[in-house]
Amino acid sequence: MLRQAGRLGSLGVLMLWGTGWGAIGPILPTAAQNLPSPAPNPEPTFVLQSIGVEGGTVFPEATWAPLVQPLLNRPIALTALRELAAQITQRYQDSGYITSRAIVPAGAIANGRATIRILEGRIARVDLERASDSPNRLQEAYVRERVGLGLGVPFDFGKLEDQLQLLRTDPLLADIRATLAAGEGEGESVLRIVYKEAKSFSANVGLDNYGNAASGIYQGTVTLQEGNLSGRGDRLVGSYGRSGNSDNVALGYQLPVGVQGASLSLRASLGQNPVTEPPFDTLNIRTESQVYELTYRQPLTRNPRHEVALSLGSGSNAAVLSWMGNRSISKTSNLAMGCPNRRCCGLVKMPCKGMSGGPGRCALRFTWGWRPWAPQSAPTALRTGVFSIGVGKPCGCNGWGSIAIRCCW
Repeated sequence: MLRQAGRLGSLGVLMLWGTGWGAIGPILPTAAQNLPSPAPNPEPTFVLQSIGVEGGTVFPEATWAPLVQPLLNRPIALTALRELAAQITQRYQDSGYITSRAIVPAGAIANGRATIRILEGRIARVDLERASDSPNRLQEAYVRERVGLGLGVPFDFGKLEDQLQLLRTDPLLADIRATLAAGEGEGESVLRIVYKEAKSFSANVGLDNYGNAASGIYQGTVTLQEGNLSGRGDRLVGSYGRSGNSDNVALGYQLPVGVQGASLSLRASLGQNPVTEPPFDTLNIRTESQVYELTYRQPLTRNPRHEVALSLGSGSNAAVLSWMGNRSISKTSNLAMGCPNRRCCGLVKMPCKGMSGGPGRCALRFTWGWRPWAPQSAPTALRTGVFSIGVGKPCGCNGWGSIAIRCCW
């Protein structure tokens, strides 16, 4: 009787065991099973006199000559063309064009010439999504337009990364993240952006001893700021400061112009400062000041590593001095610019002599800065340097009004 059957897979032999009469020994493979498998057909070869690389706009065609030349005028297979396309794709991806690739199209070989086609990637659609726990005051166009600066054709991941880093330093945004997905067409991708707005309103109270000894060294300041007044990223700042019997009120407004970081700023400051230091306090000396400024700032280069900007500013500074009931008016030009909480150097002011008229002044301010940044670290604050020079004949001067040079770090 047959008790057990088994197969030795490695030998391909079927074994049957039994007891007593009728036991069957191993059944050997047939002769047909011992035949070796047929060798695969060799890939056909061909000889090419030229290979064209078409569809690329980033690199000139001469860039591919060192890769193409070894394949000419000798028998090669289709595999060699596919390897060439892979090398071109790798060159694009190493340069940041991560969605671009090269292919060997159908019918690429004809009359001794082969064609490699480059499909340069592009972003077909941008999907914006506000985080569920985000405020809802910033206009969507503010984010979309700034992200769009990094979406050229072909798509360069490095440029998009720069724009995302700049947006991460924007005080209006608490966080922003991006993901890429394949699109419907060849070389197309869909960019998905998820962002979270930051709180735009802030209030600060300060107390220090930086005041003037003549009017009181201890001063307190209250500052209110709304960083997104109308949803376009415009900023309104108001402050009130008091030192002894001195008061100062300031109001400023900044409006973004375009998406490259340009801005238009207006500022007004009103103050009155009585002299309270003996023995001059008995003279009832009081100074009332009015400062008005208008500044346009245009970045020349801007990325997460450095920024260079040109600012053009104009303003007036009028002071009224009262002494025992008599009043005298002094109109001055002052281009000194503050750099709070920073070390500063080099300030030169040339007085405006021969004054005969209005309080206006005009200044050209060249502002440069750098922001040290590394991919693995958080962005740092922008460090700036400023060069400012009065131009024309401000406030009726017979020459230059004033010159101020200041570098801050």
